[in-house]
Amino acid sequence: MRLLLASLGLLLLGVGTSHAASSSFQRSCTDVRMEATSGEVYLFAQCRDRQGRYHPAELPLLGYQNDDGYLVRNGYENSSFQRSCDQYWLDVNNASVTLNGNCRTRNGQYRESRTELQDIHNDDGRLVGN
Repeated sequence: MRLLLASLGLLLLGVGTSHAASSSFQRSCTDVRMEATSGEVYLFAQCRDRQGRYHPAELPLLGYQNDDGYLVRNGYENSSFQRSCDQYWLDVNNASVTLNGNCRTRNGQYRESRTELQDIHNDDGRLVGN
């Protein structure tokens, strides 16, 4: 019983869980796009500052990988999904930004997959986070 209560208490406090925040930059940035090479992926946008002016902004998109056909976020190293996913793209709406792709599985088949971009924000016209 004590173990159950302790576990419940830790769960309520968020200990031992990882909660990445949803990105918010899409609410104050326009023309959101992604460019990838074999070694790097960058997010580009026009982002509004506190005075209402828009500035070109960019941020390396780190940690997104293909895990057996599933797009996942795994750490903060350069993203590598672009090496094994075809036709990858972003879906942008006011609530979220989703990375989508047709990703190769270990057996050579392709699976459509998606994952939400996390922890990217507009700081006075600059993209920050990730």
